Amino acid sequence: MIILSPTFPTYEEAAAYVSSYNLDNCRIVSDNPFVSPVPLEKMEHYKLIYSSEFCIMEQGARMVPEIKIFEYVK
Repeated sequence: MIILSPTFPTYEEAAAYVSSYNLDNCRIVSDNPFVSPVPLEKMEHYKLIYSSEFCIMEQGARMVPEIKIFEYVK
């Protein structure tokens, strides 16, 4: 159950808010499946080998391929 859904301009502010409550069931999430709500490390050694011609609309009216396949290369 969602009780409260505040928004924050930065991850650090969201993390400080969550940690101030000391609750195990508090999570930082995003309403956009294309945007991570937490910092991610850059993925290296991946090469795009396929991108579908069919696209879907991302929030913000940007079109993105339905499918992308990457190959791990060393």
